[in-house]
Amino acid sequence: MLNRKTILVLGAQGMLGRFTAERLKAAGHNVLRGGRQPEAVADFRLIDLDRIETFTAALEGVDLVVSSIEDPDTRAEREILRHGGLLISQATIPAAAQRKLHADSKHGAKGSVVLNSGLTGVVGLVIKDLLVAHPEADAIEIGFIASVLASMGNTGSKTAHAWFTSAPRLSETKLLFAVPRGLWPCFDMNHFDFLWLSETLRGKRKLQLYIGLAERAFGGLLKLLDWTGFLRFLPQAAFTGMVKFRPTPTALTEEPIRMRAAVYHQGKLLAACGLAAKGDYNSTTISTTLFAQALLDRIDNVPLPAGVCNVEEMFHFRDLEPELGRNCIVVRTLGY
Repeated sequence: MLNRKTILVLGAQGMLGRFTAERLKAAGHNVLRGGRQPEAVADFRLIDLDRIETFTAALEGVDLVVSSIEDPDTRAEREILRHGGLLISQATIPAAAQRKLHADSKHGAKGSVVLNSGLTGVVGLVIKDLLVAHPEADAIEIGFIASVLASMGNTGSKTAHAWFTSAPRLSETKLLFAVPRGLWPCFDMNHFDFLWLSETLRGKRKLQLYIGLAERAFGGLLKLLDWTGFLRFLPQAAFTGMVKFRPTPTALTEEPIRMRAAVYHQGKLLAACGLAAKGDYNSTTISTTLFAQALLDRIDNVPLPAGVCNVEEMFHFRDLEPELGRNCIVVRTLGY
C-alpha cells in the first residue's frame, strides 16, 4: 500500500518540475507545486528563493521537497539543512557548490539533502555495485547518449550549452552502449564541473565522463564547429532557442536513452554495464519518484542522518531494481 505523503515540488512551472509533479501525483501523493509566477489554484505555492521566507512558509505540513531548480547558491538546500526537513534534488548543481554545501552541512545541520535523484542517481547505484565487485578499480567511466530532439526545458538547454562550450577543444572516442546504439562516438566531458558521484564512493579514482549525440548529423556539426574553433564561442541562444520555439509539450518524449558505467584498473576494463531507458526527462521523473518513495518509506522507520549525501550513499541498486525494471529502466552487463 502506498505511504501517501505531502510533497512540495520546487520549479514546478518548468518542464522537468511540472512533469515530476504530475508523476508524483499519479503515484498517489498529495503534491504541492512551487514556482515564482502566481497561479490561482489550490495546489500552488508562490516561492521566490530571492525571498527565502516564501520557501520557509511553504514547508508547513510538507514531508518531502523535490527540487528541479539549478541554483548555484543552493538556497533551498541550505534552508532545509538549517531548519530541518528532507529535500531531494534532480538539479545539475556545479561541483564547487556541491562541495561547499557538503562542507557547510557538517556544522549543526538539522535537515537532510539528497543529491542526484535522476538517472545520474541510478548510474551511481550501478557503479557502487561495480566497485563492490571490483574494489581494485582505479578509474570509473560514465557515458551518456543525449538527443537534441528530446524533451528539454530552458535549464536543460543551458546545461547542454555548458557541456559543449566550456573547453578549448573537445576530444572524441567510441564507447560501447546497449542496443540499438552499439559503438557510438562520444565527446570527452571531463572538463565539465559536475559531481556525478559522491566523493565518498569515488575516493581517489579517476572519473571519465563522455557524452554522445543521438543525432549523428548534429554531432558532426558540433565536431566541425569544434575543429574550426567556433564551438566555444557559440552563444547560449543557439541551444535555448531549440526549446524556446517548440510548442509546450503535453507529454515527455520517449527516445531511446543509453548510458554506460564501467570500471578499470591500470587501463584494463574490469566490467561495464549499460542502462536502457525511454526519454531523458521521462526516465528522470520516474527515477525521482522511485527515490522519493523509497526515502519516505525509510524515514517512517529510521530517521535520516542530517546533512548532505548522494542517492548511492542511501541505497543499493538491488533495492530499486525491480521497480526500475517495471518502469522500463533496465541495466545489463556489457562486453566487447
